[in-house]
Amino acid sequence: MLFAHSNVARIRLIDSLTQKNDDMKNGNKYLPQLDVETDKFDRLPRVCLAITPGTNEPIRILRGVEGKFAVHPNTDVARFNKERGITDAQVKAMIAGSMFGWHCPGADPAHEMNQ
Repeated sequence: MLFAHSNVARIRLIDSLTQKNDDMKNGNKYLPQLDVETDKFDRLPRVCLAITPGTNEPIRILRGVEGKFAVHPNTDVARFNKERGITDAQVKAMIAGSMFGWHCPGADPAHEMNQ
């Protein structure tokens, strides 16, 4: 899934550069379009730790990867995230993305449900 996202980002970058060249040749001012999905991914850490709601076990979540990964039961989740500057909104977004897919609105830390 992570690989597919990077291919999409590359294609969008190439399209954007092609559009920029075409606009500049025609004397038009180039105005880049924001890629919402890429922007959303840029607001998420590569990895975070969280506590599973049902079992209260610590888990590791990888950006762009569905599912969760086990960590040692004595891992200090809050310390791990704090040392890396990971906010509660980012953790909530990572949980939503890993459970419901990275395309869902909840996978964006800027979404109102994560505030």
